Amino acid sequence: MQISGCVAFVTGANRPNGMGRAFAPVLKANGGGTIVNIASIVSFANIPLIGSYSASKAAVQSLTQACGRKWPNSLPV
Repeated sequence: MQISGCVAFVTGANRPNGMGRAFAPVLKANGGGTIVNIASIVSFANIPLIGSYSASKAAVQSLTQACGRKWPNSLPV
């Protein structure tokens, strides 16, 4: 069974973002912590047949950087 590109992108990009948003308040309330998202080298290079995967990893990288700027001192990302 093949997963469509849209499903792969939405799942790959939204899951880490949702987890970060869910756990950030808990970590802050408990005195801190660190959020670690793992992307892939393919976020920098588009490889044929896995364009949706590459795009989702680029989205994870961008969202992680945005969260790091949003919570610069209170929660390392």
